[in-house]
Amino acid sequence: MEVNLLKKDMDFFSDFQIEKCNICGKCFNECPVLKLPIDESIAEMKRILAGNETKVVLQKCQSCFYCNLICPNGANPAQLILHRWYQYYQKNGLPMWAKYYNTLDNPNFRSYTLAMRGIPKDERKLYEKWKNLDPVKGTYCYPGCNVYTAAYLTETSLFKDLEIRYSLDFCCGETFYRTGLFDQVKDQTQRLNKYFNKLGVKDMVVLCTAGTNVFKNILPRFGAKFDFPIKSYLDYLWEKIENGEIKLKRQILKGIKVTIQDSCYSKFFGENYINIPRKILEKLGATIVEMKNSRECTICCGIAGGFSPYSGYFPLDLIRATLSRLRNAKKTGAKMHVVYCAGCLQMFYVVKLLYPPALPVYHIIELLQLSIGETPKRREFRRAISFFLGIIIKQFPLLLSRKRYRLPKIPH
Repeated sequence: MEVNLLKKDMDFFSDFQIEKCNICGKCFNECPVLKLPIDESIAEMKRILAGNETKVVLQKCQSCFYCNLICPNGANPAQLILHRWYQYYQKNGLPMWAKYYNTLDNPNFRSYTLAMRGIPKDERKLYEKWKNLDPVKGTYCYPGCNVYTAAYLTETSLFKDLEIRYSLDFCCGETFYRTGLFDQVKDQTQRLNKYFNKLGVKDMVVLCTAGTNVFKNILPRFGAKFDFPIKSYLDYLWEKIENGEIKLKRQILKGIKVTIQDSCYSKFFGENYINIPRKILEKLGATIVEMKNSRECTICCGIAGGFSPYSGYFPLDLIRATLSRLRNAKKTGAKMHVVYCAGCLQMFYVVKLLYPPALPVYHIIELLQLSIGETPKRREFRRAISFFLGIIIKQFPLLLSRKRYRLPKIPH
């Protein structure tokens, strides 16, 4: 289906507009994840509207918001799903194993991994440096929780003009939002308001597309007071490449076919944004081959396979979803799989441990480093082993529990 990304008059993150929904069924029929027959899609929408349990949608939706683009009337069905998930959580909580994936719980899959032996000293020094609460003097850089667990990606001259500050206490709340945990999003927004105010942020570069979207389009609905410009690192780097501040010295991908894993949120910034990683790769000499379900119709790297509160990050749901993407990349005939989200990088490398035939995966930052003459750290494999061991040691025992879990109150 051809989707119009130029619906400038539409607000893709506003509440569900029930008066605009004619129950046509296109939303779940044309969804690249659900792909329901039209009759079942209509039946599922009727169940959701009535507040009843569904057979598929509430259990399997990955909250990528593509259905908001599909909907011909701009009803925003994704927000209806999130609202039902919110109600489900209020009544039932989450399965205990979800506790290991809550960014603000300790230990969680990030904090436990970083506490394990083997995290190099240079990254540990970065974490200490990033905790600094003194006011920033230049452009503030927000790495986000995914880059935080791949801090080596920031050890490059590409970001020499940026001041990075962060700790896991100040996640953007994206996973809360995509699971329908609206109370947590509101609390985290208040915490971020105070954090950015303390840092004296005047302008901000965000090292992931998801975070950029959350700060620009979602948190303002929950009380964010961000009165400073916010830019994605892709826009930041592309501007520097175009004006000559970053000089790409080598076409390191000349003659190589590559495929791209797009961010779930890139579609909401339009064609120009979606094309930035492709233009960068073409400058590096690559031939782009698109995998099934890419660009505005992309399917998540796999982590969203666990966003439903019915799943609560059940390991097999995550593995199945990630395997599907790795296999789709393999089918393109490409020689390399490129990501521009550190979360995608981590998901792919963890599941590559179980699926060795997967293509080699590179973050676009690493490829730019190679082009300007730097040597990227390439710590993905070792970090994936740490993640995997943490899941086995800390999450698997929770799978035996029948207890339900509610997130603790977020102080702010």
